[in-house]
Amino acid sequence: MSEPNWATVVLTAYRSEEGTVQWVDAVEEEHDQRKQNWPFDLRKVTDLSNEEIESAIRFAERTELLSQVGTGVHYRLTQKGFEVAHDRELRKEQQSLTKGQKEASDTLADFTVILGITALIQAFAAVISAPRYNLTLATVYVMLLGALLYKRDDWIHST
Repeated sequence: MSEPNWATVVLTAYRSEEGTVQWVDAVEEEHDQRKQNWPFDLRKVTDLSNEEIESAIRFAERTELLSQVGTGVHYRLTQKGFEVAHDRELRKEQQSLTKGQKEASDTLADFTVILGITALIQAFAAVISAPRYNLTLATVYVMLLGALLYKRDDWIHST
């Protein structure tokens, strides 16, 4: 799921050193070539078109996430914008951690199943060597092994 354009602009400002970004539209660019060297020029650090940037900035201004600095082409993150961007970054990081924890949990569960299967095979081998209970215990172990393999995904992914 990709970020909305306004979030891309706000997060770019959040990640900049001073919470400030620049956007120079084509008309202003012709008049002032010096504005091209700003490190957080939205056209250079995002994949957004001029129209998308303009729309995103206007939305961010209306919702008080960004404010224009003076009469220039710089936009600064407001306190509300900082809080929104910070919350989005935290949520993104938590989702990443949760995904990693789930993968680790699934791997651990897979190894546990392998260990259980190994123990059942070892027990089955021991039963076969005892002639008195071969058929009964062998049948029980085969059924347990089958149930373990059949229900494995249900037990592991029940959370």
